[in-house]
Amino acid sequence: MSSGVVMDAFFADYLERLRTLNREFRDTYAGLPAQALDWCPGQDMNTFCVLVVHTTGAARFWIGVALDDVPDRNRDLEFQARGLS
Repeated sequence: MSSGVVMDAFFADYLERLRTLNREFRDTYAGLPAQALDWCPGQDMNTFCVLVVHTTGAARFWIGVALDDVPDRNRDLEFQARGLS
């Protein structure tokens, strides 16, 4: 098997895994009312909105790393996300 075929299979599997994780992630919060995104479970804890923004930012960053095209990212700002509901 040539290295090109192996790489094609690797990236096809990788892409399918990303699609599955993305779908599962969206399904996790899809049924929530919008105001639930800004609910905070306790002091020094993150809202669901922060977790969504941070997870999306991290995924975008690491996909960029894999593609050798690292996007700009302000990680600290992700943890200040509010009012996106």
